[in-house]
Amino acid sequence: MGGVALIPSNLCMSSPQLKGGGVCGFNSLCQHDQGQSICKCPSGYTLMDPYDVLKGCKQNFAHKAVMRPQQRPIFSIFKR
Repeated sequence: MGGVALIPSNLCMSSPQLKGGGVCGFNSLCQHDQGQSICKCPSGYTLMDPYDVLKGCKQNFAHKAVMRPQQRPIFSIFKR
């Protein structure tokens, strides 16, 4: 009796989403290399859950205020 493959051969291309988190979750990158799909975080981000790479990545830096000439900051986030 033959087995059934439940995981697509290219996990990175299996999601029909054009926007949003995709198969690896928000703020993450999916890389397909030599028949294996790998979820990674971009520089400045770490895994939300190191035991589940499909939960996405979180930033490990603080936002800075965005200044426009002659205006107040649009937003500011401060780390306490």
